Amino acid sequence: MAAVTRDLVHETLELALRIQTVPAPTFAEERRSELVFGLFREAGLQEVRRDAVGSVTGIRPGTANGPAVMVSAHLDTVFGSDTDLHSTREADKIAGPGIGDNSLGVAGLVALLWMLDGAGLRLPCDLILAANVREEGLGDLQGMRALIRHYSARLKAVVVLEGTRLGRITFQGVGSRRYRVAVRTAGGHSWADFGRRSAVHELVGLAHELCALPVPRSPKTTYNIGVIQGGTSINSIAAEASLLLDLRSEDPGELERLDRTVRKIVHRHRNDEAEVTVELVGDRPAGSLEPGHPLVRAAMAAAEAAGVESRVEAASTDANAALAADVPAVCVGLTRGGHVHTTQEYILIPPLASGLRQLAALVVESALLEPDATARKATNTTGG
Repeated sequence: MAAVTRDLVHETLELALRIQTVPAPTFAEERRSELVFGLFREAGLQEVRRDAVGSVTGIRPGTANGPAVMVSAHLDTVFGSDTDLHSTREADKIAGPGIGDNSLGVAGLVALLWMLDGAGLRLPCDLILAANVREEGLGDLQGMRALIRHYSARLKAVVVLEGTRLGRITFQGVGSRRYRVAVRTAGGHSWADFGRRSAVHELVGLAHELCALPVPRSPKTTYNIGVIQGGTSINSIAAEASLLLDLRSEDPGELERLDRTVRKIVHRHRNDEAEVTVELVGDRPAGSLEPGHPLVRAAMAAAEAAGVESRVEAASTDANAALAADVPAVCVGLTRGGHVHTTQEYILIPPLASGLRQLAALVVESALLEPDATARKATNTTGG
């Protein structure tokens, strides 16, 4: 494998910054998709294509036929198209919205090709590179789900690449349910119609109950109200209000329990004057590999070889879609950073060399895995 030089790190960072300047809100990733389509073509990939939802794939042929390895990174960000994408650079840090999640991850796909080509290394199987859409928020892993449906019969392993997860190896996908809870009432004037039910008041009461729910620390189980909206004006009794609720758990049984409890709370708040509805807007499946799975061992070995201190961490990533479809998958990162999903997001430059070495080693080891070794694939624990 070619050495990870300062020039390679510099070129990877420059490409990440180029990608970061192109807006890519979930469901509106077209411009970034077009950029990556061109990058894949320039890098010499074959069968470069954009699928129906906008994900971009290309293939680096191997020396033999047989199951392939896919390396993916999501294109989309949590930031709207009107977000100022200005970035700043210091000696050891780059800051800017989406730089680590996931502009650097996408740049890592191309950097992987540079490393393989620089070493003159052809893998024993095809390498499928995928820059997928709709990972964040209400995207509900739609991009990765479509890729897995298209390629699953050809895959023996999937490596999901994130920009700022260096040292964290994920092979247990955290399941999640996402709901829009809406309240509708007759509304009215705040003075003349005082006493009528307000959709905002009803929703706030419901939210208060949700925020008091007890959940176990182990298996880790969480809830979050991410958005509340509604009402017309300060002097109007609100006729409509809604919230977006995110439920997660490492354990599918706990997720089901929390889901049932939430539905009971919603039901209690229904009455003759307030219509309360709950709509499922996201359902990320769970899934996992055994700690001794060959792909997990390969990820651990790659981290050790690159001098990266690693730990296992359950998370909700694009790997969920592969694991739920019984395709072995792990998620790894390229560097460390912080303030993810804020406009102050940043990545650290010094660890990137180790992250690139880990990525190259993991992909090579994954390509060497015998299909029979990965035949005992994921434990599908998809929720309802």
